[in-house]
Amino acid sequence: FEDSDYSEEIIIERNNNELANKLGNLVSRLSTLAEKYPLENPDKKTVLKVNSKLIEKHMQSLELDKALQEIFSSIDSINTYLQENKPWETHDSQVLYNASNALKNATIFLSPFIPETADKISSVFNFKISLKSLEEPLKISKIKKSDILFRKI
Repeated sequence: FEDSDYSEEIIIERNNNELANKLGNLVSRLSTLAEKYPLENPDKKTVLKVNSKLIEKHMQSLELDKALQEIFSSIDSINTYLQENKPWETHDSQVLYNASNALKNATIFLSPFIPETADKISSVFNFKISLKSLEEPLKISKIKKSDILFRKI
């Protein structure tokens, strides 16, 4: 193991950037859109995926920093996908489904690191946190807007 820098500033920056801005805003935006424009069964192949094999490899070799880096890379991809496809303009339920399904998988991988938050996300999008759920598509259900997950410091 290597030593790393640790400071209050780094913790605040990670909370504000990764948790509040990236994950928190994604869950809020996606749940708000899915409440307004309900998800429908996908009629196309899911195009947005989380790199499960790489995350699992990092977890098994206890490279937790790399696993988290890959999980948040997936979260960035989901945010980019939404930005590019603009479902708030198109009302495209396929885009919302793809993003929600990818968020489900990222959340399952995040659950060992932030279990309470993962539970909150899973209850908003109505899925179980389990390895079996990684293999299954997100079930269509009624989604309500999420409460704020992280407050900025």
